[in-house]
Amino acid sequence: MLSAIYKLEIIKNGNIRKVISDKSHSFLKGFVCLLHRHFASQSTCTVDIDNASRCDGRSDYQLSISAPGGKSVMNRFGNFVPGYKIGIVVGTGTNSVSPTDYKLQSQVEHGTGTGQFIYYGSLCSDISISGSEASFKTMRLFENKSGGSITINEIGIYAVGGGYSHCIVRDVLGTGVTVNDNEVLKVEYTIKITV
Repeated sequence: MLSAIYKLEIIKNGNIRKVISDKSHSFLKGFVCLLHRHFASQSTCTVDIDNASRCDGRSDYQLSISAPGGKSVMNRFGNFVPGYKIGIVVGTGTNSVSPTDYKLQSQVEHGTGTGQFIYYGSLCSDISISGSEASFKTMRLFENKSGGSITINEIGIYAVGGGYSHCIVRDVLGTGVTVNDNEVLKVEYTIKITV
């Protein structure tokens, strides 16, 4: 069985102020479509985070959720994808999750302006195998230098597949998490298979 657990930590002056953890229930259509494209080696259409239909049959490209923070990466078409549109993302939206969601409702943008976070790199751990489980973690830090508080209500994962970002996971938090100015938010997903 495929499952995921998310954990959020708010860090102030190097100390953890708050921790929230829960089971993710929200692998999306984009995840299934990208997997199908890789497994079947045929064209599988899905919608990217800009609501554009992408029908690429290639299965030889990397499906990536690791990315730099504020820097861009070049896709295989020679276009640049901003680093904050790859990997773990956060937002302020509260709409219920639908399997056809193609992005967060209201992603917090990268920067230091009002309502923005500094996005650091999104990283993946090595695979861990223990008993009947195999898992890996992906993690990202977000720093609030906006001058005000930002309440996070949704989190997710954007994966680059076929040269474009696709939303593969979206979770709406039971209770919003407020990140004050000069605090850091750490978001971690553990993706695991249990047999």
